[in-house]
Amino acid sequence: MARSCGMYEENRTIDGGSVRRGVRPHKGQTPRPKMLQPLCFLFLLLQRAMSWFSPTSVKLKEWDLYARELVTRGHGHPLWGPEPSLESGEVQLGDVGYLRKGHFCFWFNCMRPQSDPRNSRGVPDGFEVFEPPDGRGPDSGVEVHNVVMPPHLHSGSTESWTISGGASAGNGAEVGTSMGGEIQYNCKEKTGALLLLKEPGHEKYLECETSIRTYMKQHIDNWYKYGRARGIDIRMHDILFVSGFVKTSAWAVGAFKHRSSSGTLRVNAGIFTPGPSASGGFAISMSACRNPEVYHRYGPDHRLLRWNEHGESRGSDQCIFLQYVSMAKYVHRIRATAGPHELPEADSDDIMEVDQIAFQSFTGGVETDEGPSDYPATVPHYV
Repeated sequence: MARSCGMYEENRTIDGGSVRRGVRPHKGQTPRPKMLQPLCFLFLLLQRAMSWFSPTSVKLKEWDLYARELVTRGHGHPLWGPEPSLESGEVQLGDVGYLRKGHFCFWFNCMRPQSDPRNSRGVPDGFEVFEPPDGRGPDSGVEVHNVVMPPHLHSGSTESWTISGGASAGNGAEVGTSMGGEIQYNCKEKTGALLLLKEPGHEKYLECETSIRTYMKQHIDNWYKYGRARGIDIRMHDILFVSGFVKTSAWAVGAFKHRSSSGTLRVNAGIFTPGPSASGGFAISMSACRNPEVYHRYGPDHRLLRWNEHGESRGSDQCIFLQYVSMAKYVHRIRATAGPHELPEADSDDIMEVDQIAFQSFTGGVETDEGPSDYPATVPHYV
């Protein structure tokens, strides 16, 4: 018996000939049209397409969302936690560590000797001090002042952000308005991020990337063992050599996502409002959009609370952008002493042999001994 749309087709033989006539389905029996399978396929395809074009950040944590949105400004990896670590202090050139939840986690400094107080937590086996070609040791680095200017730095092009009432703050290319401590944006993207500063951000970096890559190639395996021996579940390409940074004295960071075509972002800037007499806290809210999610942090508290006091020392020790060199990809082999489904212990000599290493500079391209690789150097990896 064949099937037709809404009816069944029944074949019968009459006087030696074959005829077909439509037979309606019995009561309670659901018709099964021929177009059912193609429609289901189109429906599933439409669902997949909607997931492609919906905000890709719905599963990102706030620190990853913030980093993804501001990385295009070209200053390095945007840190959700710029404040110095309570254990290791502020970020320094030559630090080795990894990223976790938008903070830099320090292991040791390879530009200082093992006896230096900064390396009091220990160093990997085979540790050797990295000597920059300029011969200045820990004092090496190129300094550039005022690379990020207050009051704010935001994601997206200026076409995606428009002025909402009043006179604009900034230089005309920058957008946003300041009205009694409130900055207001009309956001035409589903995701975005914002960095507010009270004072300019200053950059310092090492200009010897080739030497850094050569040094890392010699020591990366011991660094990996160093982390695993301390119970840190980390991949080799998560290990970072800090080659530069941008620091400021006080900051506020924010990130948002929503499911509408546009929305209004309101920032109660408080202390970050242009002008020496500004005071107050910091808050972000969104309106005129569906399912908004807004995140923010600011600091340091002790400095902001006493900002207007004369004689208050305000050093640039808050790392808002991190520049680093890391291993982009590698080809390795486990020695034959391990079984087919066994991984060697962290303190074993059979961890891995690195046959080929490609390194990436966060603000530059990726290079291997054979030339450029296809690793997406402009896209950060997150831990």
